[in-house]
Amino acid sequence: MSFSQRFAILLALGALLGTACFADSNAVAVEAIRRLKGADLGANPALKSAIDKVLDQITDQSAFVDVVRDFDLKERAPQVLGFIGKHPQDPVAIDGMRWVLRHDAPRVVQALTVDAEALPLLGLAGRVGGTSMVTVITGIAGDSKRSVKVREAAVLVLVASQDGARQLLGLVTEKRLDGELGAIGLRKLQGVRWPSIRDAAEKLGSVSPTGDRLPSKVDLLKMDGDAKRGAQVFRKPELGCPSCHQINGEGIDFGPRLSEIGAKLGKDALYDAIIEPSAGISFGFESWLIVTKDGDEMLGVIASETDDDVFMKLPGGQSTRIPKKEIVKRQKQGQSIMPTGLAGTLTSVELADLLEYLASLKKAIR
Repeated sequence: MSFSQRFAILLALGALLGTACFADSNAVAVEAIRRLKGADLGANPALKSAIDKVLDQITDQSAFVDVVRDFDLKERAPQVLGFIGKHPQDPVAIDGMRWVLRHDAPRVVQALTVDAEALPLLGLAGRVGGTSMVTVITGIAGDSKRSVKVREAAVLVLVASQDGARQLLGLVTEKRLDGELGAIGLRKLQGVRWPSIRDAAEKLGSVSPTGDRLPSKVDLLKMDGDAKRGAQVFRKPELGCPSCHQINGEGIDFGPRLSEIGAKLGKDALYDAIIEPSAGISFGFESWLIVTKDGDEMLGVIASETDDDVFMKLPGGQSTRIPKKEIVKRQKQGQSIMPTGLAGTLTSVELADLLEYLASLKKAIR
């Protein structure tokens, strides 16, 4: 160890151990710890003890996950999983799940067997768990003993990856998803970005819930929609609009905000955006596919980047930091993240109502 490293450790120990109350100095303590990333805690038991004391004070903060991950404190895996289960939208949640899966994957699998624990963890595990986790989630989707809510969440996770979509197609084809769950799975598959899977799904069902084809654009725009009913259509779980769009603070801030969309686009343009979202992708919302050495695939919007990292926003509201040294593929996509085929989940009346609602949004509520 160099003199500068020893000096840094001494300074950090002074900052950590010289405080009478850790609760009043967490920010200072965490900053001191960050400066020691890479230090050998096994060779510095006093430093390890000091860091443990700070960690015990910040288990409910995202800094807890950062420190545990930076120092690879494997014994803290249960606490990290507990934190991300309570805060699945936190920016550190995806990195935390990736770290837990690397060190204690069986614990994640066990948590997914309990409905209450599974709901907040499914999306995170599906994003970074690779093929083995997709198989686990496929089992959940097809398990008639699990709650409908959990099975539906599993379906939505599967459709987000190519491997998951293939397995979901198998469940739908084999009729292992009963009732409305099967209909949701089929409609989601008909909007995926992989042509072979989308084409296979389209052969299995009709293009609308009624079994009828939607009227032409000209005829549909002549229909009188109801904005109040349209607001309810926007919030339908199977559409998933609030998982990517905000209206007056409600929903997830991922795609373009829609609070004033009616002042920017007429009904005809709104129709086009719903039917063919890739035809006019808003600047700053271009989608990127990033693949890492571990095989993780991230499809989202690049929020920012540094010399070392790419920071990406993902559908559903999560964010993740991807070290550039781990990236093996980075490709701008020609398609919108918003799936095609959403209109196929609606009746003509519902689509007319949705257009009326969006067209009515002309001024954000402050």
